[in-house]
Amino acid sequence: MTDQLLHIERINKLTQTDSCFALYRLPGEESVCLVYQASGQPSLIRSISELNNREGFVFAPFQITDKHPLLLINPEKRLAGWEVIEAFLSTLTINNKKNASREIFAHSPQKNTKSAYLAAFGKFIEALQSGKFNKLVLSRCATIACQPEFSPAEAFLRACGKYSGAFVYLCHTPVSGTWMGSTPEVLLKGGHAAYQTVALAGTRKAKTDCTTATRWDHKNKNEQSLVALYLREVLSRNAESWSEEKTETLTAGNVVHLKTGFSFSYPTTGKLGDLLQQLHPTPAVCGLPKEEAYRFILAEEGYDREYYSGFTGYLSADNQTDLYVNLRCMKIEAGELKLFAGGGLLPSSNRETEWKETEEKLQTMRGIL
Repeated sequence: MTDQLLHIERINKLTQTDSCFALYRLPGEESVCLVYQASGQPSLIRSISELNNREGFVFAPFQITDKHPLLLINPEKRLAGWEVIEAFLSTLTINNKKNASREIFAHSPQKNTKSAYLAAFGKFIEALQSGKFNKLVLSRCATIACQPEFSPAEAFLRACGKYSGAFVYLCHTPVSGTWMGSTPEVLLKGGHAAYQTVALAGTRKAKTDCTTATRWDHKNKNEQSLVALYLREVLSRNAESWSEEKTETLTAGNVVHLKTGFSFSYPTTGKLGDLLQQLHPTPAVCGLPKEEAYRFILAEEGYDREYYSGFTGYLSADNQTDLYVNLRCMKIEAGELKLFAGGGLLPSSNRETEWKETEEKLQTMRGIL
C-alpha cells in the first residue's frame, strides 16, 4: 500500500487534465488495471450497437444524449498491476488545468430531497397499480459537500479494500468529468464466444450475523423473477445455447441481493454492441415492459441520471470483456459529490421502505469517504 500512496497525487492530478483514463479492479482480484488515452476526446458513440467490433474502456449513460454520450476510452496504454502502473505514471508530465472541473462542468441542479423522491414515488406507484407496468425503478441523487483536499484516488483504493466482491472503478474524461463506483452487477463478461450475465434484484440490509440466512419476502422474489425472465427472453433470441444457475444471495456492501447467473454461447463476438443494445437497460435499473418503462422514467423521475445506471468496463471483440451496470457510484465535481442510488418498485411497494433502501445503497459510497 505504501508504493500505491506514492502515486495517489499523480492520479488525482490526472482528473484535472484533458487526459482520459480509467482505473479499475475486477471482483475477487487484487490487481488493478489502467486504461489511458493521452489526448483528444474519447470516442463519442451515439448508439450502443456502434460498439460492434470496438475495443476500449466503455462509459455509457442511462440515456445517450448530446450532453451525455456513450464514451469509449481508446486504449493507447493498457496496464495491469500497481508496479507497472506506477512506473508508467512516473514517466508522465502532468499539466493541470487550474479549476478545470469548475470551467468545464456546470453543476446541474438535482432534486434530491425526500419530498421530491416521495412525489415521484406517488407517480410511479400509481402507474404500477393501474397495471401499466409490472416493475419500475425509481432512483435519486444525493449531493454532499466535497472538501478541496478530497482524494479520488484514495477513495478508489478504499473501495478496493472494502468491497472485494465488486467491480470498482475511477474514470475521468473531459466529456463526462470524474466518476467513481463500486458495483456488483455483471452486464456482460467473457470472451471467445463464452459469456455470462446476471439477473440481480431484490434488496435487504445485510445481516451482521453471517450464520443467519437472509429471508426473502414475496416482493423481492417477484422483483428478481421479472429480471430473470427478461434475460431468458434475450438469451433465447440471441444465444446459440445458454444455461441458468441456481438463485443465490449476493452481498454488496451493507446490503444483499438475489442473484441468478446465466452462461451462454455467443459466437458473433464482433457484434457485442447489438447484444448490449438488448441487454441495456436491464429491468434491474429500468422496469417492465422495458421500452415503456424507460420512457416513463425519463418523463417522470424528475432528474437526470447521467451515467448512473448505465454500464462501464472493458470491451473487446477479440479478448476478454468485463462490463458492469453502473450502480453504486458518485460524480466528483469541484466542491461537491453527487451520489446515486435507486430501487425496484412493484404495485405492493411501500414508500418508506423504498426510501430506506436507497439510504442503505447510498451508504456504499458514503462508507469510503
